[in-house]
Amino acid sequence: MKEQGINNAAVRAQMERVLTSEQFSSARRLSGFLRFVVESKLKGSEVKESLIGVEVYGREATYNPKSNSIVRAEASRLRAKLRERGQASSMRS
Repeated sequence: MKEQGINNAAVRAQMERVLTSEQFSSARRLSGFLRFVVESKLKGSEVKESLIGVEVYGREATYNPKSNSIVRAEASRLRAKLRERGQASSMRS
């Protein structure tokens, strides 16, 4: 399905390439975070820190991101891992 010029199948295929890469193959939680965000955006859903905390990291429905920064910390780790993968890919090219 195409929404707003985005080919969902192509996005999912690229996500799978990322998730099966050396950088992500053993990063189960970060992989779950990336998958949740990508799938949510493809469905047109809003991605909120509190929802990631509940759905990805198993926090209670009352999870308050102001008192627990796991999602922000993991988002930082995810961005670093994606940069690492991008650098590794460009070195192979």
